[in-house]
This record gives sequence, structure tokens and C-alpha cells, in this order.
Amino acid sequence: MANSFTGIDLDDYGVPTQRGYSALFRVLLVWSAFERYMPLVGLNRRRCEELLDKHGARTEAREIIDSASRGYFRFIYHHSRPFIKEKLEKCFQNDSDNVVWLAVAVRHRFAHGDLTPNADGVSPENVVADCDRLSDLLLRVMDRDFTSHVNEFFETLGSAYDSDRYGPP
Repeated sequence: MANSFTGIDLDDYGVPTQRGYSALFRVLLVWSAFERYMPLVGLNRRRCEELLDKHGARTEAREIIDSASRGYFRFIYHHSRPFIKEKLEKCFQNDSDNVVWLAVAVRHRFAHGDLTPNADGVSPENVVADCDRLSDLLLRVMDRDFTSHVNEFFETLGSAYDSDRYGPP
């Protein structure tokens, strides 16, 4: 569902605000999928930088974090729980490239109802840009990783896989 999500339709909201809420909701969905995916591949949110490295996404993660430290995510940082704040601070100080902490913070604040796309006077368009970039990165990493596991599985099967019977892998 996270990959297919295109937005929400809200009555009595302007288009920019509606798009902002859609972007926040998308981060919630993407983070939920990513959080469920990590244990399947033996990782958790503290160790998922390995996944970013494996799929060449660390540079983009750093760019998202650098952008986040100057904008909307800085507001989220100030309203996060101490544990999440500590992880975000490491990201903002270049001690970590673990971009998932941004998604964790958004999901937590948004799911608990105190995060809007207009928070702290930020433009909803900026929220859309930041959230979409984060969501796209996490979805792309999951997709690449899942594909690599499926390919490894079929390579392991080798000639034992009957493509005449089951179709191409």
C-alpha cells in the first residue's frame, strides 16, 4: 500500500495543505512498511545504515538529513521524545547517516496528532518535498533489497527451478 499511495482527499482544505497531509501520511505508511521489512532481513532501525550502504543510498540519505536539519524536521526534532531527539541530533551533527530516524520522528508526531503540514509556519510545499524525498528513498532501498533477495533465491535454485512449469522467475 505504501508504494501505491497517491494521496488523501480532504474536504474544506486547500490543495497545498491537502498535499502536505498526504506527504505526512505517506511517510507514516512507508515507515510502517520499512519497520516491518527490517526484521525480515535481520536489521533494526539502529542498524539500517547497512541497508543504505548496500544499495548506494547513503549519499542521498546524508543530503536529506542536511536539508532536514535546516527545515521542517528541525521543528519535529524540538517536539520529539528524548530517545528520538538523541538519534536526530547525531544525524544533524554528521555522526550518523541513519535517515530512518527522520521517518520515525514524523510517524510518531503525525500519528499522535500534533503534526500538521503548516507547523511552525512552514510552507506545506516544503513539507511535501522533504517527506516525498524521504519516502522515495526508503521505498527504493526496500525495493532494491527485496529484489536482490529474490534474485539470490533463484540463483541458489539454479537449474532446479522449472521455468517451463512455473514460468520465468
